[in-house]
Amino acid sequence: MMSIQRLFIFTILVIVCSSGLCLGQDSGNNSTTTLYVSPSSTFIYNNTTGNNTLCGNSIDTACVSIEDALQSFINSSFVQQFNQTYPNATILPPLVIELFAGNYYSQNSSSINATTSLSGMNVTIQPYPGEEVVLNGTYRESYTYLFELPNGIKSTLFGVLNFNNITFDHFQSGIVFVNSYYTMNISFVDCTIQNSLTSNILVNVVSSNSYSNVYFYNTNILGFSLSGIVLMGSGTFVFNNGLVNAVGSNNFFSIYNAPSTFINSIFSNNTLNSYTIYGIGGSINIQGCIFQDNTGGSSVIGGSGSVVLIDGSMFINNVGNNYGPVTMSEGSITITNTQFTDNSGFYGGAIYSDGSELSINGCTFKNNNGVYGMAINIRSNYFSLSNSQVTYSNAYDSKYTQNNLISLDSVNRGIFDNNTIAVGYYGVPFSFFSVLSCTFSDMEFDTTQISTASHDLMTCSDCRVINDITSNYTCPPTDSSSAQSSSSSSDNNNNRHKYPSNYKALVVFLVLFSVLLLVGIIIILTCYMKQRNQSPDGYKIIK
Repeated sequence: MMSIQRLFIFTILVIVCSSGLCLGQDSGNNSTTTLYVSPSSTFIYNNTTGNNTLCGNSIDTACVSIEDALQSFINSSFVQQFNQTYPNATILPPLVIELFAGNYYSQNSSSINATTSLSGMNVTIQPYPGEEVVLNGTYRESYTYLFELPNGIKSTLFGVLNFNNITFDHFQSGIVFVNSYYTMNISFVDCTIQNSLTSNILVNVVSSNSYSNVYFYNTNILGFSLSGIVLMGSGTFVFNNGLVNAVGSNNFFSIYNAPSTFINSIFSNNTLNSYTIYGIGGSINIQGCIFQDNTGGSSVIGGSGSVVLIDGSMFINNVGNNYGPVTMSEGSITITNTQFTDNSGFYGGAIYSDGSELSINGCTFKNNNGVYGMAINIRSNYFSLSNSQVTYSNAYDSKYTQNNLISLDSVNRGIFDNNTIAVGYYGVPFSFFSVLSCTFSDMEFDTTQISTASHDLMTCSDCRVINDITSNYTCPPTDSSSAQSSSSSSDNNNNRHKYPSNYKALVVFLVLFSVLLLVGIIIILTCYMKQRNQSPDGYKIIK
């Protein structure tokens, strides 16, 4: 039986296709054309519109370049007849271009800097069976793209570009640039992008069309120096079962107001000046990924205003210049069943959240390092840590001046539920270190065990601590904070603990006043008694 989810997807596809987005309204011809390309081909085709003997129809008449094959297809009588039969079509019938191995985009190639405009085309580029195809971009100019969809294309058009089992090597230029209002679907399946030295973003989709999609599956990106891998201005992005190992001067994946998903992928040994994944608005969904040995940059995952969901992933030995591997401002972060081990950053060795809601459940934090919040640093909004372990047991000295393991600042409500939090005797300083740091925040403890190994439990400034019946954690008495059990909820009690300095001053004043009052009474009584023991003429009365 078809599940509800599949039925929903199928219904959407039916609606989309029936509206003309699959092949176009009035289009009844869905036949696939296959053209062949070989850089060593000696066939010279007749570039005449309507000519049925254009290049690529057979292996013997293979086109010399991908660009020639696309032009051959557009000029064919088949396409001309199709356009006449279906004048309102939004996309042409599918075209498959099969490549033979060879030197593509050689220094003497006529198409070395060619940029092909994809307008209403459905193109799949893949090797001829048994061939290994490498597209070498060494001699291409850095400002060019292989394919583009420029602005000005009418919004009713639809485009598809698929790369299957292709290796892109030493590209100084980008691969696809989309700056149009119409829908474009791009996929890389079983591909490799390696040794890139581009100052362009490899796949740049600044289209305002939210129906555009970019999909990477089983694709490895192994680069020397990348300005960026993908930029999504809208639409949907998916990176599934891939590997990224490169050097970058900017964000590898920039996601703006678009949903993005990263599944079962590995991001390792990357050196960055910025972020691996960066989002503004939209969403970042991480499932079953590994982030390991990434260095430099601000963080691994970061941004502003995005909804971040991380599940079943691992962050190991990532070193950030400013923050730990996960950071977000003014958004929300939900992390489940994830491990953070040996990560470091000045603020939040594993996680830094500024103005974002942060919820953590079933996670492990081990030996993460930093200054303010060796594991977690959260500023403002809501925080929840549940069913998790946060520990630090390294015995060697740290390059950081460690202040605390978990830091809360201006948090409306910080909940610790069923956790184990512990530090070892060695590895952190005794003079100014505390396991928890609380500033202008409320903390609630429920079935949470904290082991300090003789270090300070917490430092507080204007904080309130609420314990369940199994916990008894308090701010130090010299701090301007309060601690109460869950059974004592008196408003007078709360106010008294909330303003301890005023309360102490009032007590001191009352004590002094009482002492002075008592002394005054004693003096008055003494004088009175003396007066009673004397006669009116001043002599002492003897009884």
